[in-house]
Amino acid sequence: MLYSQAMRKLTSLLVFTALVTLSCAPATKNQEINQKGQPPTLVEVEPVVKLKIDSFVEMVGSVRAVKQSVISAEVKSRVVSFTRKEGEKITADETVLRLDDTKIIIESRAAEGQYLKALAEEEKAKLDYVRASKLFDRKIASEETLQNIELALKAAVAEKFLRKAEYDRAIYLVSRCEVKAPYTGYLARKIVDVGEWVSEGDPLFEAVDIHNVEIVVASPDKIVGSILPGLVAEIRLDGFPDKLFSGPVIAISPKADQKTRTFLVKIGLTNEDGRIKAGMVARARLEIGRDAEPAIMIPRDAVVWRGPNAMVFTLDEKGVAKSIPVSLGRQSGRLVEATGALDEGVLLVVTGNEILRDDSVVRVAGGKNRN
Repeated sequence: MLYSQAMRKLTSLLVFTALVTLSCAPATKNQEINQKGQPPTLVEVEPVVKLKIDSFVEMVGSVRAVKQSVISAEVKSRVVSFTRKEGEKITADETVLRLDDTKIIIESRAAEGQYLKALAEEEKAKLDYVRASKLFDRKIASEETLQNIELALKAAVAEKFLRKAEYDRAIYLVSRCEVKAPYTGYLARKIVDVGEWVSEGDPLFEAVDIHNVEIVVASPDKIVGSILPGLVAEIRLDGFPDKLFSGPVIAISPKADQKTRTFLVKIGLTNEDGRIKAGMVARARLEIGRDAEPAIMIPRDAVVWRGPNAMVFTLDEKGVAKSIPVSLGRQSGRLVEATGALDEGVLLVVTGNEILRDDSVVRVAGGKNRN
């Protein structure tokens, strides 16, 4: 038992001696590097400049056809046929859809018969009035008889006009069984199919003319006063990312949307080849003036985002990075307007800045190690 206790004491003494020895040993090479810090970060810098820049506003909207219509039925009948397919070109007054006109033609013939009968009744009433007038002049017919015949003639004339209106309406409804294109454009969408019954007012198809389109964007109230009719906008379409379009401002809404507090602005755009489609996403850029005073401009590459906050890194005289919070404004090429503790000529880090932190030691490319 005494031997076991002695062994345990000896073991504990050896472990303690080893720990003391390790703690007093020289630092390794890696430990020395950690104590001295990491090598300087290689960066590139560019200066802050002051420039007078054009004031631009960029707004996102969509393409809308100047002419787009939903054509509705004017008679109650059955769809017989479409003469065009969706997407095909249609010309003004061309028949696009046919409705069954059998019943309507029969009704028009009945209306025609009623009109002819009314004409005959009018003619008979005229003859009766002539005869009664002669008899009245000869003192054979009384004045009351003449007045009654005169009233019958007026009633016959009124009946003729009534029947004529019914007949004209019947002829009109027959013509409405051939539904025509309101203008030259395209059959955008069929709303009904062949065989369906439709009533007066039911939508049949949608026509659209995209030879001239308009870009519709929403302008904030703080800049709408600077947008004038005729101002030419640069337009980019997501459907044609490599092509730049342009068109004039053709209309500005006089009333703001109550929910968004924005004003609709319409920009005209020609589309002779029909490649631009209604509903495409459009981005319009409008020049609304030029600054009277130069603005602080920095390279866009100098901006580093830390969450929702933008900042830039500059260098002190020892080559140590210091961050400066900035607020960004308008863009001009590769430069962006910035407000913050910046002066013209200050050098900003434009490459290697993504990994920088305050007090990072840097080495400027092409320069000496600044540490």
